[in-house]
Amino acid sequence: MLELSVYQIQAEKFEFQGNDVFEHCVLPEGKFYEKDFFGGSLKIGYTKENLLQMVDNFEKGRLHFDPIVCERHGGDKVGEVIGISYKDADQPGLYAKIQLDEDGMSLMRKKKYKYMSSEVIHNHVDDEGKDLGFAFMGVALTNYPRHKFIRKLFSIKGEGDVMVEQLPTPVSDNFELKYQELSQKYESVVSELEATKKMLFDSQLSSWKSEKLLQGFTPAPVEKFSKFYGKMSVEELNELLGDAPKQDDMLKQVYQKEEFVHEEEGLAAKAIKDYKRMMNKNKEA
Repeated sequence: MLELSVYQIQAEKFEFQGNDVFEHCVLPEGKFYEKDFFGGSLKIGYTKENLLQMVDNFEKGRLHFDPIVCERHGGDKVGEVIGISYKDADQPGLYAKIQLDEDGMSLMRKKKYKYMSSEVIHNHVDDEGKDLGFAFMGVALTNYPRHKFIRKLFSIKGEGDVMVEQLPTPVSDNFELKYQELSQKYESVVSELEATKKMLFDSQLSSWKSEKLLQGFTPAPVEKFSKFYGKMSVEELNELLGDAPKQDDMLKQVYQKEEFVHEEEGLAAKAIKDYKRMMNKNKEA
């Protein structure tokens, strides 16, 4: 069995290079110590045989689910595990081929998480109850991995113990295509938004006109002042329109004029009648 020490880990590889698909050692081979519930020491970890069993179960499709990449354990899905294999490399262990979605790429570019933490079922059974042994469930992005020999995603170990940070490349192979698609979607959304704003404005203007006509204002001033709708507050516009004539006032003026005309006609007719009567008297005399 491979025994590891924190001080025996070899030079770290920079696994994530900015692409949406990359490979990383998610379960190093070997055992390590941690405290148990009673304050004693507990040796945990996985042997080569355990890791090969995980690979076998994965490759033969014995799992009833697809291993995924999630944000923290139990968090949102941000990618998928599209392959696993055992490698006897500078760090022997289980290597996972990771494919990130847009959310996962965003988290990696921002360096929100430095590690990956594996999720493993120790005694998995199939739908007939057959024991399949160790099964690999997936990985979680985390900053607090339980495994003490998991390597960082964003660092390279150089001479001595000096850690040199290195940023991933944020541009993927189809970046230009995605940019064009997003630009078209953005232009479409802006166009729809402008059309919606115009429809809303026209509806509000129509309602304001109807309200003023119902209040008795004549169509001419309402149409005239409607040109200022949206350029000043409704309160200011209503104040300007307040001095405009209303239909009732205009009808009242018409009625008054008609009454005056009738009155004038009556006086004229009376004057003519009186004149004729006077003329007749003079003839008789």
